[in-house]
Amino acid sequence: MTSQRKLALDLLHADLTAVDDLIARLTDEDVMARVGLEDRREEIKALILNAEKTLIDETASATLFFGGKPVSGIHGIESKFAASAVGTFQDLVAMILAHKAGTLSERGAVAHRESSTLYITDVARGSVGFVLEEVRPQKNLTDTPLSDAVTEATQLLAAFTATNEHEFHDRLDSVEQRVVVSAGKFFQLMRRNGATLRLVTSKSDHTYGVEAVARGAARARSTTTDSEDRIVIGRLGGVLPDTRRFEFRCEEEELGTLSGRVARTLGTNDLDYYNRELLNTRVQARMTVTYIYRNEELLRETYTLIELTPVAEDHT
Repeated sequence: MTSQRKLALDLLHADLTAVDDLIARLTDEDVMARVGLEDRREEIKALILNAEKTLIDETASATLFFGGKPVSGIHGIESKFAASAVGTFQDLVAMILAHKAGTLSERGAVAHRESSTLYITDVARGSVGFVLEEVRPQKNLTDTPLSDAVTEATQLLAAFTATNEHEFHDRLDSVEQRVVVSAGKFFQLMRRNGATLRLVTSKSDHTYGVEAVARGAARARSTTTDSEDRIVIGRLGGVLPDTRRFEFRCEEEELGTLSGRVARTLGTNDLDYYNRELLNTRVQARMTVTYIYRNEELLRETYTLIELTPVAEDHT
């Protein structure tokens, strides 16, 4: 389902709610009005059912509605701001797609940028904004890699503005510093221009008002991340396939028990093997440790499990 289809379906559900409210207010004397409204209710239900049965197209799609100072009512938007905002969002998606593919370097050009291209295919109706879509000739029954990248971009932007600080930190667990900087640039652009945003995809609908934009921009200025790979010897306490979390008991007493996320490179078969063959056995774990800083002060360390390798028991 594209972002435009989601918006259309949301409108149908809103119409159905409005009709139900009108019917609830009718008296026994409003016979003709009741007949007309009940017919309309059935018509809307049929439209919703048809929309939900439509073949799912999981290509990337996002609709950006802008408000605030750069926007003149429903008539137009400053061209320089619009180009910068859409371009900055596109840059964020491109970096996330490269990160997921393991090709994002610390600096320089983003690899395979052409595969991350979103096209402006329409303007948002009844407001000022743009419809961005992945242009593909075929229908897809599963999410495309670009669709996944758009989803992660919207989740990261939402985390930047979350009132819960832990939600923001959790999202940074598996995000490289270059991606964090790119997301920060988006909010800094929005705040600098006094803009607000509503961002709709096939899976989410987020609104960023003045306070949310300011919160995102402030976090962008003060937050940095760094990461390193670390080899640790110990015993696997277990892996939860559904939540993709692990627990690991380190041999080094000062490290204690570590827990965190499982890397996306590990599939279901890998996790099943770990739980079946390596549980409570002596193993070597390769992890990525991510350090989250606020104003250069370390706030948190997070761990991502990359690989487990059996090692012989130490009988010394």
